Amino acid sequence: MKNEHRQRKMPFLVCLITLFVAFPMGVSAATLHAIIAVDTEDGTIGPSVRVDLGKMQGLVNNISQYTGLATAGRAISGNELNRRNIMSAVEGLSVGSDDVVLFYYAGHGYNPSETAWPAMNLSGDDLPLKTVRETLKAKNPRLLIVMADTCNAPGSGGGFDARDAGKANNYKVLFLKYRGTITASSSEPGEYSYSNATIGGFYTNAFLNSLTTELVSNQTPSWDAIMERANAPLNNGSQHPQAKVDVKLIGGAIGNNPDDCRNPPNCNGSPVFSAPADNMGTCQKRYRRGGKKCCLDQQGKEHCWSLTLD
Repeated sequence: MKNEHRQRKMPFLVCLITLFVAFPMGVSAATLHAIIAVDTEDGTIGPSVRVDLGKMQGLVNNISQYTGLATAGRAISGNELNRRNIMSAVEGLSVGSDDVVLFYYAGHGYNPSETAWPAMNLSGDDLPLKTVRETLKAKNPRLLIVMADTCNAPGSGGGFDARDAGKANNYKVLFLKYRGTITASSSEPGEYSYSNATIGGFYTNAFLNSLTTELVSNQTPSWDAIMERANAPLNNGSQHPQAKVDVKLIGGAIGNNPDDCRNPPNCNGSPVFSAPADNMGTCQKRYRRGGKKCCLDQQGKEHCWSLTLD
């Protein structure tokens, strides 16, 4: 989230980080491991992040209620929010082959270059989202969801209501019948992410609203549809969420949308990410040229790049 820009700390930007919340345990052969890391004590973004935390806790409770998945997790926040504690919690997860892992970060962040995914801006030592994703993926959960509502810029509407539970069977399809990995962040490289104290992170709100739409649908719910809606531009078009959806409905086909060029692996152009210059600032105008994404910086200089969400 953003109100002000700093090269590393970005105090007004909302970025997701691992906060492990202690969730009640249920009775099920499989477990939902919820790793929720949030910078709730930050003087600028703390109020909006606390809204996000409440929403995500409500979501976890709903998933457990309607799927029978047991829930486990731990909260890391305040002075405990650092790379060592996050990685200790991530590496310490004992994951079964039928388990679901949800990693959610809300806090400060930036783009470290050479990747489309942001890094969490932590006290002492930062942590790339991709590092968390690969560590969790190596544990081979059935379904892995890694999300960061955080800024992705260069540098060292209505609210979701947890009572809108949706259809029990749709929860079961989404969280019991899908296999694979979903990775998402609230903005593309070169962009900030935004929030306010009323609805929390704009992207978190958009994702949860999109999820609710799918949960109440009479059709077979789809993670592709959820992420496609959630990836609509935010904040008057200045914030563009991104997601890589590599999942399949068990017994079905992988659900990437080949027509969605907002999902870079399906776009033409070089698969090599070339980050805009560190001093480019926020893009003033975004457009496409020859299959690449381009923008003009505050000085009117053009920056173009292509990337693969690996």
